[in-house]
Amino acid sequence: MKLAFAKENVLFVKTAPHEWLFPQCSAIVHHGGSGATAAALGSGRPSIVTPCGFDQFQNALMVAESGTGVGLPQIRKVTCRVLAAALTKVLADGALIARAQALGEQLRSEDGVGAAVRVLDTFFAEEMATGVWQAKAIRTQQAFQELARPSISTRIGHFCSALCGGSAPSSN
Repeated sequence: MKLAFAKENVLFVKTAPHEWLFPQCSAIVHHGGSGATAAALGSGRPSIVTPCGFDQFQNALMVAESGTGVGLPQIRKVTCRVLAAALTKVLADGALIARAQALGEQLRSEDGVGAAVRVLDTFFAEEMATGVWQAKAIRTQQAFQELARPSISTRIGHFCSALCGGSAPSSN
């Protein structure tokens, strides 16, 4: 009976672009990877995040805190009952649905590629071409070298020890 319901009501595909698929759904259940999360938020649909590892837990928290979905525990710990409750919540909570729609509209209105191009253009024009970035890199390298150099008290200790015929103390 459950298999018949799934065959009747679930679309099975090998692959589909998130940007095409997600807006056609009432809610998105995903693992919380950065690409899936961005596509889900941009779709304007509520999310249920079932993280597996890495940044996915932070993304689940971010979705929950934004009020656009539910973050669940690691997917291995998610039961059918917990997932069903999350689906019921995101499909019935009008305020959550409205927040997801509003965030999706805002994200779709932004020109992310254009903004990235402008940032890179500015960086290359103001930092790389002028030598500012190279100067910063050299200063950073010098600062690290200075940190790695033994302190004056360590160097004096080595000198005094050598004068007295002893072995040099460890700099650790």
